[in-house]
Amino acid sequence: MSNYYPCPILNPRVDIEGVIPSPRHRLNRLGNIIVILVGALALNLQIAIFPAFAQRDSKASQKLQATEIYNERLLLIHPESPRGVTGKTFQYTGLGTPLGGRHFISDVLTQSTPWQLWDGLPAEPVDVAEQTPENYDSAHNHYQSLLVELTSVLPGANAVPIWGDSTAAVSGASAWGSFFSARSYCDNPVIETTLPQAVQECSKDFDAQLTGLEVDVLNAGKPGVYPNMAKHGVQIVGFGNPNSHALSIIAHGFDRPEDQQDGQFEAVLYAQNALVPQYGRFMVSDQSRAMMGIDYRKTLFTQGAGLFRSEGAGTGLIFNEGKGGEIYAGNRWPGQETDDWLTLRAGVSGLRIVSNDNTRELLVVDRNGEVSVKGAPLNETTLQVLDSSTREQVLSLVLLALLAGACGVMAGFLAARRLIRKELSTANLGEASTPGLNLPSSYRSNPG
Repeated sequence: MSNYYPCPILNPRVDIEGVIPSPRHRLNRLGNIIVILVGALALNLQIAIFPAFAQRDSKASQKLQATEIYNERLLLIHPESPRGVTGKTFQYTGLGTPLGGRHFISDVLTQSTPWQLWDGLPAEPVDVAEQTPENYDSAHNHYQSLLVELTSVLPGANAVPIWGDSTAAVSGASAWGSFFSARSYCDNPVIETTLPQAVQECSKDFDAQLTGLEVDVLNAGKPGVYPNMAKHGVQIVGFGNPNSHALSIIAHGFDRPEDQQDGQFEAVLYAQNALVPQYGRFMVSDQSRAMMGIDYRKTLFTQGAGLFRSEGAGTGLIFNEGKGGEIYAGNRWPGQETDDWLTLRAGVSGLRIVSNDNTRELLVVDRNGEVSVKGAPLNETTLQVLDSSTREQVLSLVLLALLAGACGVMAGFLAARRLIRKELSTANLGEASTPGLNLPSSYRSNPG
């Protein structure tokens, strides 16, 4: 029984027409198969090799395209701005600081600047003279040269409209993530050339409000307390090795002699009705251990290292949540209208005063009011004895003072007597040698 092949081309003995091929035909067929195999191999090699060359060409093309895009600098220069008129960076006028930059936006705000409302309708600037704390939200003029908006409807994603990242990749490099400045400047020669109205305002009464950075937090959700989600004004996060100051407040010339410093601030931290009255805290540290809380070793405060308002127990300096006692000021007792008292509220176990080296107790007052001095208890009898001893000591001191005074008077009398006798002796000698000098007998010296 012969084998059956459903497909004639797979039958090595029968061709497509069912005819047994001759040796020549078989040779031709073998040649065709070899050609097909070689072609398939070449195709596979091309598929494997071509992407590498294509990728190399693509990278070169991308690099060329990126270079072309980078060389196309973004210059949005208002023709009436100081840079638009002069092409100069007026912020560094007169300085020899080398300046570099890539993209520039230079704008100017003048009386001809158009305004509009939130819905796009045209509007006129409001008169700030009519501005009050109650109508401020709609009674101020707001203009920005650049506004970047990002609205997120994706939970779990960090929506960041602007990210400034600077990398210091070599030793000695300095990296700033961002840099902002707000200045008042009316007598700059570049500004005088381009904005003559600024020169007209430049006088001893020149003044302007400056805010280097404002961060607004507009919360329509739950209060930002645990376990609700946090709402931060400014969040500073450190990475890697230990860093320096999370917040550093300096002034121009801070490392120069005092007479060359300027730009100091009236206050470093200022909270103006910013705390929730019921549970607000000005400063909080949740860390369990650190070296020091406040370090004022180098600064001498001429009107007090700290000024505190205190109105009785619970409003002063409290230790260990009250178990360690409190120092407060106010009325002597609640409800009494008395002058301010400074009160030291003892701890749960009492109060003690120790030596400077913290090895000896000088005074101890326990929770029951019992007092001991240098380890010796003081009771009522001891205090009475001390009172009696004190009275005797005072009386002894008075008698000693009187005795000393009497001795002083006696010594003065004796000294005066000797002086008088000496003078009289001198007078008698003069009488004997001077004719016509007659002294009363009462003035004459009585030997012995």
